Amino acid sequence: MKIGILTFHAVPNFGAALQAFALQSFLQSEGHEPFIIDYRPAYPPPSALPPPPSALCPQPYALRPPP
Repeated sequence: MKIGILTFHAVPNFGAALQAFALQSFLQSEGHEPFIIDYRPAYPPPSALPPPPSALCPQPYALRPPP
């Protein structure tokens, strides 16, 4: 049976790639025909990101000594 493995493994650690490889190897050993579908999400536009902390509190917060 052909099985598609949808994964996001293009990240800066080896765990994601190792997990995809291990699943593919296991499925091959069980007699299936797995293939990797490389998922690469589009990053959100800057307008969708939350505002920076300086926009929420424009003046620096000054700590006062206890009374």
